[in-house]
Amino acid sequence: MVKKEWQLMKYHLPNLQTERLTFRLLQENDFEEWLPLFAFPEVGTYFSMDENFNQQQRCEKWFDKALTRYEEQSGGMNVLIHKETGKMIGQAGLLVQDVDNTNNSK
Repeated sequence: MVKKEWQLMKYHLPNLQTERLTFRLLQENDFEEWLPLFAFPEVGTYFSMDENFNQQQRCEKWFDKALTRYEEQSGGMNVLIHKETGKMIGQAGLLVQDVDNTNNSK
């Protein structure tokens, strides 16, 4: 389960707002909204997924990875909500990776 938002502030921007956007953490109940993104097998290529995964499996894998990053405090994506429509329009965030034994954010 996802930790409380205040525990994740190191690499996340929950509740940050711009003129047009609100940032928040991914939630398990977002799954159905994200599912159409994974309708095309090519999408899995960009997320380093098994090319034989179906749409459901691609979305599940992406959610598992995103929620694990939250739990491990290794960065992750913020969901972007368009203020005017209230619709989820994308994601943005920092990912923390070890490169040559050095912790880096991307």
